[in-house]
Amino acid sequence: MISSKIHDILSSLPEKPGVYLMKAQNGAVIYTGKAKNLKNRVKSYFMNAAEHDAKTAALVSNIDDIEYIITSSEHEAFILENSLIKKHRPRYNIMFKDDKTYPFIKLTVNEDWPRAILSRKVEKDGAEYFGPYSDQWSVRVIIKLAQDIYNIRSCNLNLSAPRKKPCLQYHIGRCAAPCVRYISEIEYLNIVAMVRDFIRGNYEGQIANLGDKMKKAAAAFNFEKAAAIRDQIKAVENISKKQNIVCADLLDRDIIVEARGSLIDVIEVFCVRRGVLLGHSSFVIEGDKLIGGALIDEFIIRCYPNENQTPDEIITSSAPSAETKTFIGGIFENAGGKKPEFICAYDSNQSELIAMAHRNALNTLKIKEAEAAAKSIKSQKALSEIRDALKLKSLPERIECYDISNISGTLAVGSMVVAINGSMQKSEYRKFKIKTVDKIDDYMMMKEVLRRRFTRALNEGQTLPDLVMIDGGIGHLSAACEAMSALGLNAKVALCSIAKQNEDIYEPANSVPVFLNKKSQGQYLLMRIRDEAHRFAISYHKKLRKGKMTLSLLAEIKGLGKNRISALYDHFETIERIRAASVDELALVSNITKPIARLIYDYLHGADKNLQPNDKI
Repeated sequence: MISSKIHDILSSLPEKPGVYLMKAQNGAVIYTGKAKNLKNRVKSYFMNAAEHDAKTAALVSNIDDIEYIITSSEHEAFILENSLIKKHRPRYNIMFKDDKTYPFIKLTVNEDWPRAILSRKVEKDGAEYFGPYSDQWSVRVIIKLAQDIYNIRSCNLNLSAPRKKPCLQYHIGRCAAPCVRYISEIEYLNIVAMVRDFIRGNYEGQIANLGDKMKKAAAAFNFEKAAAIRDQIKAVENISKKQNIVCADLLDRDIIVEARGSLIDVIEVFCVRRGVLLGHSSFVIEGDKLIGGALIDEFIIRCYPNENQTPDEIITSSAPSAETKTFIGGIFENAGGKKPEFICAYDSNQSELIAMAHRNALNTLKIKEAEAAAKSIKSQKALSEIRDALKLKSLPERIECYDISNISGTLAVGSMVVAINGSMQKSEYRKFKIKTVDKIDDYMMMKEVLRRRFTRALNEGQTLPDLVMIDGGIGHLSAACEAMSALGLNAKVALCSIAKQNEDIYEPANSVPVFLNKKSQGQYLLMRIRDEAHRFAISYHKKLRKGKMTLSLLAEIKGLGKNRISALYDHFETIERIRAASVDELALVSNITKPIARLIYDYLHGADKNLQPNDKI
């Protein structure tokens, strides 16, 4: 039976593309989806209920509210849906967890003097990205070789103005020193082009090109340069011999296979570029499962690693739908790339590679299922021990821990961390700036944090924790009890505290510590949660303190307001780099005139020398 609230929402839905968010009674987002036509798509969930699978039936039964966002196109809806899923992590959306982080090589052609660096994500910033690679070690080796062979720069200095002398990298033959303009911009761009070919694996072209340059240098009696080029040729030849060519046609391919288990599923991706197997990555799928080719479709749509570098072929263990092929092809074409050809595994002649990928997927599945089972058993044991020690009615599935951090009452902050079934849930963490307490009083600060957190939870119908833990002793716990009692939550939420000195655990109205074996899984879990709350509070406090210190330092300079300080930060990033900059370099920053640059330079060279090198503004 559809409620009147849902009925009204369905009748008002527009026939336009967009994203919809389905919410439970407590306000939590439980599913996010995209649609070409919001009205038709959302209505389909409430039609022919008898034909729904178990997952959809469970989802529909928990829907209390529906929100939607209209977009200008399906492509825009796809991008928005992805960001909303990462933000809310809805219960009924499939979650893909990358077992190995995808490293890329980033060629910063968006800079005047490009660099080759390691990057963990692909951004639309004008740079060129190559990969993904199997691990960061492979990426670092390739970057190091590019520096050794071609002398592309590795520093992140601002080279808008030439420096006075080159660094050590130039003197050891690993950089062409564009910082002091020992090389022209045209010559340096030629180096960048060779590095690009080198990263792509075009070794034959590299060797031929370098051979021509060596002959020209020798013909001009520049034997020193010819010898250097000869060494480059040998280095590239050695690299080419070590490459494992797995596809004779030298095409770019991604091979995607799946392995299904009782607890989790795994998708394995083999990345082949120019016939060379660069590596593989395993994705662990948790949450509700999809049947048949739907899992491959979901993976391709959500997790395809790099829109900028389209492979010639995408080989999948089960055929994706025609809609998915069209949709992904459109994304690549819109990004200015080529449209990949989708091939099902049984139609491909790459049987050995596909079999290898499947063996890897099965091996990962075996390992991860064993880990998941062991972790589940350990977590259940820990939660059972905590339940028995604190005499709780049920397992504390959701534990929240709170901590306070300040220096003499200044810049006081509070932290909240959350563990669900023994696992830390960073998306649930919260941080608080103390607003009502301006003196050294941790107890009042703790009261404020709990009052703010649970007042909002009650007003918004949020899920309450099974156990609230306070980092501190009996005094901190008493303050927490007063705050919870004022909100009428003492009977609804269990409380405890954990003292740092002896790791003793206290419960309300009892000065004797709770008996819990110091070496038990339950004790270890509570200590781990407490340490995480402490870390989170300290890191937030340090961030605020660092910002205040550096801001106050620069704010003392006459004529330097927040906008100019912000511009300096955007340009140099750290106070040490600002101090190291010359007057001319400072004057290159937006809104910084030559007289102001001189004031900054003079002030910083007579200012506090104890400021840390990497303190950010």
